[in-house]
Amino acid sequence: GATADVAQLWEIASNQDPQRGTVLQPQLRQKLGGHRAPDTAVAFSQDGLRIFTGDANGRGQLWDATNKPEIRLLHDMRGHTARITAAAFLPGKDRLVTASGDGTAAQWAVATGQEQPDLLLRHTLGKSVTSLALTPDARYALTSCEDGKVRLWDLQQAEVVRELQRPEPKPGKGDD
Repeated sequence: GATADVAQLWEIASNQDPQRGTVLQPQLRQKLGGHRAPDTAVAFSQDGLRIFTGDANGRGQLWDATNKPEIRLLHDMRGHTARITAAAFLPGKDRLVTASGDGTAAQWAVATGQEQPDLLLRHTLGKSVTSLALTPDARYALTSCEDGKVRLWDLQQAEVVRELQRPEPKPGKGDD
């Protein structure tokens, strides 16, 4: 959960209660502060040792969770010019992909926190990239955009492999 400009990391423990069954007990582990706008996207690396938080101004932060319980800021990441809408780590924690309201999905080097401009996935100018998903092998990314298109991207080439257009509603029919 987040409040204003702070992401909150929770640990969920479960206990067995003879009358109620499994009882989840959330415990606040740490607050990850530093954003100047509300947090709008979060992601964990597959091994749980890296955390990404992105905000409504397009700023990202990469956190190191290696030395638990203290999580420390590794990189302040700037590149997007609008809200970060989604994020995903590629396996091996060397790259991160973020989607934004600025019409791009950016690829980042996790070790340095630097955007890789030659791997930028450009969408329709002025249209927000609203969601992002990676294939299990992390070779491809699937994005959806406010322009009504879903795109399958080759991440290594930063090229569209396939583009699907949402059909226009037929006159007299509701949006089913």
